[in-house]
Amino acid sequence: MSSPAGQRAAIVGFIGALVAWTPAEAGSIGAWMDGNQLYSDCVAAEHGATEYTRCAGYVMGIVDAAGAGENPSDPSQPNSSGQMAGFRWCTPQEIRLGQMIDVVATFLHDHPERRHYAAAGLVAHALTNAWPCP
Repeated sequence: MSSPAGQRAAIVGFIGALVAWTPAEAGSIGAWMDGNQLYSDCVAAEHGATEYTRCAGYVMGIVDAAGAGENPSDPSQPNSSGQMAGFRWCTPQEIRLGQMIDVVATFLHDHPERRHYAAAGLVAHALTNAWPCP
């Protein structure tokens, strides 16, 4: 499953499993996950922990969904971009998922006053701050 289509299918399946595992209280916050839960998951002590894996899957899902119209395999594109919730970011292609998670966790750490908002918008905001488009 090394093809881009196979990787996307795996990601979509993973996110589908996460959605099926939605806690009952998530409905009361108006979004599947808020920034408080995402921050808690992203700073889980053990990087093999279920929480950290959920954080990685969530961030990867947001990035993948936001850039679904892009063609990152096109060598003429120097950046991979994404757009969501009014935010747009352009990451260099060599950026790794761990770096994105670090950026999101740092943003959430630095902005506790925003953690009650939906996590998808907070991820987009964090990535835009770190890698704004030219």
